[in-house]
Amino acid sequence: MQGWKHHHTVWLVMILGWISIYMIRMAPSSSLISIKHEFNLSYTEVGLLVTAYFYAYFPAQFPSGWIGDRFGRRRVLSLSSMLWGIFSIFTAIANNFHQFLAARIATGIAQGLYFGNDRPTVAAYAPKGSAGISQAISFIGIGLGTVLGMYLGGLITSSMGWMWTFVIFAIPSFVVSITMFALLKNIPSNETNSLRSFSELLRNRDFLLMCLAGIPCIYAFWVLATWAPMMFIEIGIEDITTSSLLASIIGMAAVPSLISMGYLSDALKKKGLKRKLIIFLDTTLMSVFLFLFGYFLSMNLSPILLIVFMQRSVYFTGVL
Repeated sequence: MQGWKHHHTVWLVMILGWISIYMIRMAPSSSLISIKHEFNLSYTEVGLLVTAYFYAYFPAQFPSGWIGDRFGRRRVLSLSSMLWGIFSIFTAIANNFHQFLAARIATGIAQGLYFGNDRPTVAAYAPKGSAGISQAISFIGIGLGTVLGMYLGGLITSSMGWMWTFVIFAIPSFVVSITMFALLKNIPSNETNSLRSFSELLRNRDFLLMCLAGIPCIYAFWVLATWAPMMFIEIGIEDITTSSLLASIIGMAAVPSLISMGYLSDALKKKGLKRKLIIFLDTTLMSVFLFLFGYFLSMNLSPILLIVFMQRSVYFTGVL
């Protein structure tokens, strides 16, 4: 038995980081109905509140890796987790639509700094031949955070009000910030010319194809993750806690998906097979189950069938 290694510590810390990110990221999903009513919002305005996070999250990832190289990944990871906890509290005390919008944009910026430093950290300490499972295990916090964010968010919202969801979810981020600074070592940085490396990456066909393949997968996940609680409410499951619990199945699917696909990816690589084979099969199956979910939703059929196809469609995103 090998015992506990430093890469295990890296995995654990990153899992905690992703749990915290997704708890705060998913908090609005189970609170949308309450937020909509309190601020008297249209569905368009609700959609803007949800997507405002991503308007900031996406562009923040471009400089995040460079910032980590320049100032140290441990500092950036620790600081970013502290910041998104602070902005979560700002979200809770928002008094109107515009304040809520500004708080979510700020949250997106803070969490956008995480991804560009989290993945290089995991890659730097991944044991030889275990790149797939290293990325997968360190990523399961996404599923766990989704489950906790949706279910606990619904529970807190129904019993205490939506504001307390953001206050309580901020607490783990402060714990994560301290833990990262205390447990992570000085993480190797990229010493090459960053602009040259970036331009070379943009000419890499496989990289560009992976980006294109990731767009519909991530989009499908977030449509389901954001609107699933409201979907269940509108088809007749009116209790917020119950609808949030059913929607959290999305996160439950992500954990076995990531682990199994990580192992399978490494196994195929060791046998000399291309990882793109499993990527092709998974994206195809995800598309089929997502289509079936949409079809049964439009037919207003059994919530059980909706849950099954929702879970399956998310399961097959794990390979990416």
